[in-house]
Amino acid sequence: MKPAVLVIDDEQAILRSIRRLLHRDNYQIHLASNGDEAIKILVETDIAVIICDQRMPGMSGAEVLTQACKIRPDAYRITLTGFTDLEAAQRSINEGQIHQFLTKPWQDDHLRLLVAEGVRAHQLIQENRRLEQLTRQQNVELQTWNKNLEEQVQQRTKMLVYQNKKLLGLQEQLEHSLRDTVGVMASMLEMFSPALGIHCKRVAELAGQIGTWIEVDQDNLRDIELAAHLHDIGKIATLAARNRSPGRSRGHKHTTSAAYPEAGHTILARVVGFENIAQGIRYQKVPFDGDGSAAGMKGDMIPLVSRIIAVASAYDDAVFSSTNPTDPNRANGRRTLLAGKGKTFDPKLVQIVLDHLRPEDDTNLADTEVELSPRQLRTGMVLSRDLTNIDGVLLLKSGIEITPDLINRVRVLCSGDLLLSAIYVKCTSMPAENKTGKANEAPAPNIKEPNSTDENGNDSPPSKLLDRKKKVLLVDDVQLVCNSIRRQLFRCNFDIQSANDGQTALEIVKSEDIDLVITDLAMVKMSGESLVNNLQRIAPHIPCIVLTGEATKDRVIKLSQAPNVRAILTKPWESQQLLDAINNAFEQGSPNKPEEAA
Repeated sequence: MKPAVLVIDDEQAILRSIRRLLHRDNYQIHLASNGDEAIKILVETDIAVIICDQRMPGMSGAEVLTQACKIRPDAYRITLTGFTDLEAAQRSINEGQIHQFLTKPWQDDHLRLLVAEGVRAHQLIQENRRLEQLTRQQNVELQTWNKNLEEQVQQRTKMLVYQNKKLLGLQEQLEHSLRDTVGVMASMLEMFSPALGIHCKRVAELAGQIGTWIEVDQDNLRDIELAAHLHDIGKIATLAARNRSPGRSRGHKHTTSAAYPEAGHTILARVVGFENIAQGIRYQKVPFDGDGSAAGMKGDMIPLVSRIIAVASAYDDAVFSSTNPTDPNRANGRRTLLAGKGKTFDPKLVQIVLDHLRPEDDTNLADTEVELSPRQLRTGMVLSRDLTNIDGVLLLKSGIEITPDLINRVRVLCSGDLLLSAIYVKCTSMPAENKTGKANEAPAPNIKEPNSTDENGNDSPPSKLLDRKKKVLLVDDVQLVCNSIRRQLFRCNFDIQSANDGQTALEIVKSEDIDLVITDLAMVKMSGESLVNNLQRIAPHIPCIVLTGEATKDRVIKLSQAPNVRAILTKPWESQQLLDAINNAFEQGSPNKPEEAA
């Protein structure tokens, strides 16, 4: 649209002259001979530039421009006058708020220039106003968008939180499913051969320790433990196939070292998530130097899981005699590893094991225990733990000396209930007759019962073999953490139990004599803080050690003031820190009971 210019003058000649002058500049020209006509045009038309004569009959130029300023404040106002009336000029400037003041006669080029500047000024004002309005509108829209976006973000965040929880739940279910699968296979292996199943448990424990010593991540550590637990699973299949073959003895006890790892790999490779575990089992018998190996592997080409299983399994076989498993020979285990170092076994792993299982660290036999199968029980052994069935019913109390009658009873029970708890006995040197493997022939060792009397009739203290071991309860909803703590306490004389949530821990405390609770602070079902408070209420005599990774300073200070909290360790902790905290907790004794504190 053309810019509009309004010319106001009572002389028609001047109106026509200015119209001819401005016509060439492509303006929309409006003419008014008095103030009333000008006001009407201003109301109806958006005028960019107003050229108004000062002296007119009726309404003066100053009065017209004053009204124009109210109607069209953005218009560029120019006053023309033929008289040198200073007072009128001042009035026009002050009241009409004019932009330019010209006297008659004017210069055409100068007037055209002023009009062009006025048009540009009006356009700039209009554009600025349009932009301001657009900005305000966009700000309103932006606020609306921001509000909608914030709502969408909140909804999306809630959805992501829900999906993350769901994903964590599925991941936890998968982890449980994998471990349940391992548990089922391990149970099959133990039913097939209890002694072999127990061997696999010990190998898994040592393999887990080796993985911790070399600082593998949690996923690889899990694979190492699970593979070690199932490293002999192939013996079931190979022995079954051997027994089906014509001319094979059904009493054959072992199979070739090359066959059962392949069989184990075949079984486990079909389980989703067990690929690394299956590979680790497959190459466990490949010698480190590759000598005579059909796999074409040697050195670091052999999977780490396989190399760890080879070291742990060979060490366990050498330490625990098949004729007398309660008399472990750790020196023989070290000799076996040294003999195969760099040949059969990874020399780095061997050195790590030798560094951690040094001769001076060998635990006194009277302070350790070993798990046995019912067939391995011998007269004179002493139970180090209670024997219960799957329902928790007590069958035999810890500290009982094994007699021929008890051996028969245990074997009968196991034949009818394959899900008995493990049988743990004290490690002690056995009579020579029993080292040959003959059961129930040697007299029982002279072990005094608690509160017995000596040959003079005086009370004698209970035998150290029958002292009740300290019961330590581990509470953490991450099983790998519990396993890690078990490994750190591997050589300590503790009866270690675990619970994956606070409620289960409270049930265990109510039913058993627990001496110490080690709990994680951040758990899903019940926090460690709530567990400590509940323990203070129902079992104030039990000291607690709290493990935390992200607690605030105020929370730690408040928790440390709880009467039953003996220490708070920050993850990751050193093994010695944990052992020192446990020793200090036992040295300080039980916390005050409520009535004592009062």
